Amino acid sequence: MKRRFSQTAVVLVIAVGTVAGRTSAHPGLHHEIETVTRQLDRAPDRVESLIERGRLYRLDDNASASHTDLERARVLDSDNDVIALELGLTLSAMGRDAEGEVQLTRYIQRGGRASDAYAERARIRSHDNRAESAIDDYSVAIDRSGDLDQYLARGILQERLGRLDEAASGYRDGLDRSGGSVALRLALIRVQIARTRYDDALSLIEEVTAQSRVKTQWYLRRADVLEAAGRADDARAERQRALAEAERVLARRRTAINLVARARVCVAMGRLEQAGLDLVEAIEKSPRFGAARSLLNEVEHRRRSSAGGGR
Repeated sequence: MKRRFSQTAVVLVIAVGTVAGRTSAHPGLHHEIETVTRQLDRAPDRVESLIERGRLYRLDDNASASHTDLERARVLDSDNDVIALELGLTLSAMGRDAEGEVQLTRYIQRGGRASDAYAERARIRSHDNRAESAIDDYSVAIDRSGDLDQYLARGILQERLGRLDEAASGYRDGLDRSGGSVALRLALIRVQIARTRYDDALSLIEEVTAQSRVKTQWYLRRADVLEAAGRADDARAERQRALAEAERVLARRRTAINLVARARVCVAMGRLEQAGLDLVEAIEKSPRFGAARSLLNEVEHRRRSSAGGGR
């Protein structure tokens, strides 16, 4: 599938979703494709059916077949704006960004209002170092859809340009519209720290901590903010609080994810040996746990660096 928008490490988790025009395949699409194919067997030159099957093929990760249908539809109806939209999304999915942008721009200039067109053109422009125009496109897409990924993508670009006030405003608007996305909250916390709005960052953390059954990660984030604010003693106390919470949860269920949670606290406290033991056990319990392996590599690197520095 085509590449996704790159995000900085602190954001996370996100996990969050797909940029417009990229939907994961699911079993129901095959049935829909077969239905439209039967329609085309009866009427091979029906433009609406070619567009629909082209769209479904793209959503099913078959961009080549999508392109074939849409090009055929364009031969039959070269002035159809919907073809320009779908073809633009498909060309982008094929990695042919420049051609995709031409089609998306054509669609937009002719009055097309689909948020997908603006979001995908924004993604293309962000990869081509045209951050300002990408931000403008994301803003239009957000006005029309309020998609979580679009808020995050626009905010990252605003942060890179140093437009922290705008990024904070956008993240907060997204939080209000999304009902409290963790990804947007983390992004807003990061920006508030960068703006030295430490009290605001702490308030954001407190809001979500009060609603969380397991509070370990939020205590750790609170410690990071306190450290950034120059409150080292309070930060140490908060990490101790995070450790106590991690051990409470681990005592109830010694799962891989709970072991990794304690390991993260131990890393933050400089207790690399204990972190390593927890991570080895986590990997034994869940060999495919990528986050555990990544953190163990980091711990081992830090331990080697520490040992080398002591010679």
